[in-house]
Amino acid sequence: MSEFTITPKVDEAQEFIEIANDFANPLDLVREAISNAFDATATEIRLSFEAEMIAGEKVFVIKLTDNGTGMGRNELQSFFDLGNSTRRGDKTTIGEKGHGTKVY
Repeated sequence: MSEFTITPKVDEAQEFIEIANDFANPLDLVREAISNAFDATATEIRLSFEAEMIAGEKVFVIKLTDNGTGMGRNELQSFFDLGNSTRRGDKTTIGEKGHGTKVY
């Protein structure tokens, strides 16, 4: 695979207003993870909730794994951007704003 550089881009004011409105409830993190798996055509989604020792401290960890399609170069760039989505205008998917992954 060839190497490339990803430079995130942000329309800060608009995006932070929308994120504050969209993710007021902490449970939105789980909803967003499931929505992303669904949009990636996953047919199997597994969630686990665990307490793990990390750097000597007990930390609550939520893990999600799925068998979705994964991301190509354009989707990976969009993942690291804020407010950029390769799904914008796609009526077959749930996500389209490019905010969800920022709650992780």
